[in-house]
Formats: sequence, structure tokens, C-alpha cells
Amino acid sequence: MIEMLRGRFPERVVERDDVANAVRVTVPTDALPETCAALAGERQARLVVMTGTDERERGRGYGLYYLFTLPAGELVSIEAQVDPARPTFPAVTRVLPAAHWYEREVKDLLGLDPQGHPDPRRLVLHDDWPHGSHPLRKDFDGRRAVAREPHAHGAITGVHGEGVMEVPVGPIHAGIIEPGHFRFGGVGELVFQLEARLFYTHRGIEKAAEGAEIDRVLFLAERLCAACSLSHAVAYSQAIEALAAVVPSMRARLIRSVLLELERLYNHIGDIANLCAGAALQLGVYQGGILKERLQELNASAGGQVFTAQRKSPYGPLRVPGQSI
Repeated sequence: MIEMLRGRFPERVVERDDVANAVRVTVPTDALPETCAALAGERQARLVVMTGTDERERGRGYGLYYLFTLPAGELVSIEAQVDPARPTFPAVTRVLPAAHWYEREVKDLLGLDPQGHPDPRRLVLHDDWPHGSHPLRKDFDGRRAVAREPHAHGAITGVHGEGVMEVPVGPIHAGIIEPGHFRFGGVGELVFQLEARLFYTHRGIEKAAEGAEIDRVLFLAERLCAACSLSHAVAYSQAIEALAAVVPSMRARLIRSVLLELERLYNHIGDIANLCAGAALQLGVYQGGILKERLQELNASAGGQVFTAQRKSPYGPLRVPGQSI
């Protein structure tokens, strides 16, 4: 794979990171789309996550990191630096649709504009968030409240004509789910367009974690989501272990694997039951609820509680400074 990239793109810098078992490929910003497309097309790599960072304090710019996994499980990171004087980059979404939401998130939180993105609207930040204010920049003060701006509520895009109706749903729902505002456009039961606005409960956890002690951030990671609390805690722990070049013991890895599998099982059963609810298959809802309860009882017997993490915090209430996004 390394030789393929070097042959196709001889001007790229390729280095191997043995600690994280990853290949890191640094490319010029304007070469991001073709490099990612070659990796996905020729090596069947799958985009796992994409993120951006503010590295100006380190004498660099803004970092862009597209993390792929190969069929054999090896990780490949395609990386580029964006000039702070010109915070734009060519959108990878044009050749790799999986990057769609990630690049919109980077635009919202860091102010990096993906040129040529098919849907450049806001994603995480809502319409009343002030323009030019980007919460993940290092010079953003997360302890201060942000004044909101009046905004117009535009009509649903791309759907018009005789008999077309717009049906709003949410953001407050009857069930205990994350708030989401959905707007359907269509005629009768035929839906032409759906616009979803999520992130109503975005709390700025990333900003709250900056500069905090490892134990403190671990509690924040556990509380990102109750249903996948252990998954977030393990992911954070693995990141710290990779940075510190620490390999956990076999016993620790086995315990993690068992608990992660318990968390996966009860969540997947619950999701299958929710799918049945959406299709009005009540028998599946009831049976799924019974199985989920039994699996959560297994969690309690193995780990002490029905959820597989969420220890009591020694820090008191975990409030995020400032106003939530």
C-alpha cells in the first residue's frame, strides 16, 4: 500500500507509526481528494472518521486527518495542513460521500471551508449561532456565554410544486430520544425530501476537555452517551495508551472485550426492537424489550450496574463551562 501511494504520488511524504499500527500520509491540501479517492478505490479502504485540529500554537496551521481502515484492519491516516491565512480546502466529499458530515462539522467548529462541498450549510451550529465564532479554535473562550443572533427559518430546499406539503416533526418528541427537527416535503405519502437538524444537545465536551487531567476527561468521555458509555471510555483510554506508548495487560484487554461485547449486545437488541416499533410490529417490540432487560441484568451481575460504565464522579456535577452549543 505504501509503495502504491509513493508510486502514484511521489511528492507525498509517507511515514509509518508503529505505536498506533498506522501508516501516516502527509499530502498538500489540494491533493486531499485524489489521495483519498485512490486509497478508497484501489485499496478498498473505508473512511472511519475525519477530524480537524487547531495547531497554530505549535507553529503549524489547521490539521485535517482522514482516517481509513484497510480490509486487513491496518489504519491509514491521510493528513494535511491548512494555512490559517486561507482557511479553505478542497472537499473530499466530491469523490468520497462518506466525508459529507465530517467536513461540514469542521467548517462549523474550526471555520475551515470545504470548497466544492455539495451541501455547505451548517450542521452542528444552528442558525442563531454568531457567524465567525468557531468553538474548537484555541482562541475561543468556552467559559463565556455566546450571544445568539436572530435568524430566518427558510423553507425546505429542493421541493416545490402543486400539492407539495412541508411536514415538521420535532425537535421535541414523545419518546426519550435526542431532540431532532425533521422536515418532510412531499405529496401525500410520497416523500421527496427530508431535512434533519440534529445536535440540539451538543455540549461542547471537546472544549471542556482541553487542558484537563486524564481522569477528569475519562469521566467526561463516559458521559457522552449512556448507552455507549464504555465504548467512549475505552476509545479514550486507547488514545492515551497510544500517546504514552503503553500496552495494557492481557487481563485488562480481556475484561474490556467482555464488557464491550455486553454493551454491544443489549444495544443491538434494543435497536432491533426500535426498528420493530417503527414498523408497528408490536410483538417484536415486546420481545426485544424482554431480551434487552435480561441482558442488562447480566450487565449488573458482571459489572455492578445495568449500564457498563458511568462511575460516580469525584468532581461533583460535570458541568461544561459556558453556554452549550
